[in-house]
Amino acid sequence: KQLIGDSNFILAILTKDEEQKNGEWSPAKWIYDEVAYGLGQRKPIIRFLEDGTSYEAAISGDAEYISFQRENLTESFVKLVQTLNGLLARSN
Repeated sequence: KQLIGDSNFILAILTKDEEQKNGEWSPAKWIYDEVAYGLGQRKPIIRFLEDGTSYEAAISGDAEYISFQRENLTESFVKLVQTLNGLLARSN
């Protein structure tokens, strides 16, 4: 909680962690708690979502995210850097 509180934003990297009965994958369960806590602290959240991973926004509302493929990260990293630059520009 202290690390989240001390941060300027949260980068939630949502990767395949647990296969569901329907064949879809979900990220680690604790990531939902960290995102919810960050939102409660009014931290900007960047969600970096691996293709094939199902993310239910739940308490975090309508979630925007940057999707990525492990085999081809270039385009996703460009979007991530653009998003980070936007956050930094707003905080200055």
